[in-house]
Amino acid sequence: MDDTDLVSSIKVWTNHSDKVLSLLCKNFINRKLFRNIIGDAPFDENLIKKVKKKTAEKLDIPLYDIEYFVKSDTIENSAYKQETDKILIKEKDGKITEIVNIADMLNIKALSGTVSKYFLCFPKEVNIDNL
Repeated sequence: MDDTDLVSSIKVWTNHSDKVLSLLCKNFINRKLFRNIIGDAPFDENLIKKVKKKTAEKLDIPLYDIEYFVKSDTIENSAYKQETDKILIKEKDGKITEIVNIADMLNIKALSGTVSKYFLCFPKEVNIDNL
């Protein structure tokens, strides 16, 4: 299956009897993608419930299908993992050394820390400004 097959299937599914599948495919084809809000702390559960309820009403879908349209979770990123991402430097004498052994000016510990963020993802047409 290649990209063309996938896009063709998505276009066919825009008219599928399954409302969730149809709506997701229509939004994809029409480039009505999701809004993502990223924060430093987990989103309040009451806010997530309100976004789910408002989304279900706006899209006219049952709450048991809302997980396809509203998602809240954690993302993590680490610029450098010393255990797995070895950066090797070839010195003038031809010797190969790991960067942590020669780079006094680089703060490798700062780069190797994991940054965690929280996100809330939902359809753009759902206005949450007054929640």
